Amino acid sequence: MKLFSGTIAIVVGVAISVIGCGGGSSGPPAPTGPKGAVKAKVTCDGKPVTSGTLMLDNGKGFVASAKAASDGTFELKGPQGGEIPVGSYKVAISPDTVAPKPGATEMPGPPKLEGVPDKFYNVGTSGVAVEIKAGKQDVTIELK
Repeated sequence: MKLFSGTIAIVVGVAISVIGCGGGSSGPPAPTGPKGAVKAKVTCDGKPVTSGTLMLDNGKGFVASAKAASDGTFELKGPQGGEIPVGSYKVAISPDTVAPKPGATEMPGPPKLEGVPDKFYNVGTSGVAVEIKAGKQDVTIELK
């Protein structure tokens, strides 16, 4: 019986160490240093993109995002809602999700942004980058 209870204690100890105790931060620490307040306008083939969510990824664990405003601009914010760190960011834009209509018998297909090719939905395939500088700035991001 003593061996059995010792084995249980080891298993519980390993499980706690693997799962963690909570309360700690997950992911890399928030970047420090200069930051910028960014308002972006996104175009594709010269036409404004007026819906979806714009995402900027610095490749070091920091992602800023913004949903399109009614005027087609995106005010980028960090996870805590403030300015974002300066640096180079890969760009992607994702379509808004579409819920099935009441009474629908099928799920809608994957959401799309009209006039925006699928390759721009992922920072790994978009091929678009933007440089964010310190201070308040307006940027135009051309998806091409």
